[in-house]
Amino acid sequence: MSTPSSRPAGGHLQAVPASRRRPRREVPVTYRVHVELTGAQPPVWRRVDLASDLFLDRVHDVLQMVMGWQDYHLHQFASGGQVHDPEAENYVMPAGLAEGIVGIDERRVRLDEVLVGPGDRLFYEYDFGDSWSHTLDLEEVMDRSPGADPARCVGGEWACPPEDCGGIGGYAHLLQILADPSHPDHGELRRWAGADFDPAHFEPEQVNEALKNRGGLRSPAIDPDSLLGGLLAEISASPAIGTALDALAAPPPVVEPWQRHQVGGHYRWLLNRIGPGGVTLTAAGYLPPAVVRDAALALDLDKLWIGRASRERDTVPVLHLRESAHRLGLLRKANGRLVPSRAGQRVIDDPDFLWQHLVDVLPVAETARGPRAEGERQAGVLFLLGVATGLSKQARESLVAEGLTAAGWRDGEGEAINSRGAVHMMWATSIAFEYAGLLPSRHSWPERRDEAVPAAARVLARAALGG
Repeated sequence: MSTPSSRPAGGHLQAVPASRRRPRREVPVTYRVHVELTGAQPPVWRRVDLASDLFLDRVHDVLQMVMGWQDYHLHQFASGGQVHDPEAENYVMPAGLAEGIVGIDERRVRLDEVLVGPGDRLFYEYDFGDSWSHTLDLEEVMDRSPGADPARCVGGEWACPPEDCGGIGGYAHLLQILADPSHPDHGELRRWAGADFDPAHFEPEQVNEALKNRGGLRSPAIDPDSLLGGLLAEISASPAIGTALDALAAPPPVVEPWQRHQVGGHYRWLLNRIGPGGVTLTAAGYLPPAVVRDAALALDLDKLWIGRASRERDTVPVLHLRESAHRLGLLRKANGRLVPSRAGQRVIDDPDFLWQHLVDVLPVAETARGPRAEGERQAGVLFLLGVATGLSKQARESLVAEGLTAAGWRDGEGEAINSRGAVHMMWATSIAFEYAGLLPSRHSWPERRDEAVPAAARVLARAALGG
């Protein structure tokens, strides 16, 4: 544990307390935790079994579901005191950190760092306007069975208050009026709360069914600084992404060194054909006809396209190959010539280099800069997630469409991104997998939409995600 240091604050030196977090358990266990909504009468509480190795952002997801909240508002955790206690250590969601809230990124903190033994307490506040404060008390530490659910509700009483009802005081007022049909506001508030709102109703099994369908609770830790971690911080609830994240928990397939050496056949051929000295481009900036013909024949690209394969602009598979190699940083233009970059030359000289280069540079965007480029990179991250978890082509397209929509992207008409839009957005990354020989070409016929994803593709995609 670090020792206190000093820093200037308000013109004085003030001690900075050491972190309240403790070492993570080497072997995960199950925590039985009592969760109670502070100040609610009658008491609103839940008893939950939680995997001790859940990160706090996942604990937040569980709390939202077991309590019955809708995740409309900001939240944060605190150890050593309530959220606003100056002695507390706060664990903050990414959106809160972006708004200037001081604290530690909750995605970096595991539950077993802040709850260790029975009697330990953690605080959780949801909706800083209504200020719904919760206490999480660790009641029991139990051995964890293999395959056990990461979260399960084992008890509880009374329903969660409706969102935006004014905090504990507003909820007490609401319950009082709902219990009095003669009150002049009874009808209006009954309609506002919903005809099916029953403050005394709580059914643990309904919660457990929802937890099983939630997805994402079994996934391995995602580095917040990774491409995937950064995207997840911007995405609202997405069932498809949750399921894909859970699939990441499975061990990756084994890929032998010789399989890595075989990756990138099309790129290797093009780099060797161009050679260290490069080739002179046409006046319009295209590959010379001789190289186009050679590429079409050597790589069987002529079978994927109708035409004479003499002009690059009319031989789209060759054009896409050259453009993709340029986006990956394998080729560059200089004085009217196309030459291998330093990375491209290393690919020629070292059979191991291309695999690592793809890991380092993917995902890529077709557009160089601006919002479109950011959207394409995020689509590329989602594509990598789909490939890493072995999703079929159709399932990958659905995952990318759902993920982009959850991240706030819309098409030109303001509608949710569909599969066709997803294909365009992830294209620059997906075509790299095709020309690297990791996935079938989109030009293949008949189209193989449900073909299994090769092990090498899954392993490379996982590595590119940072896993």
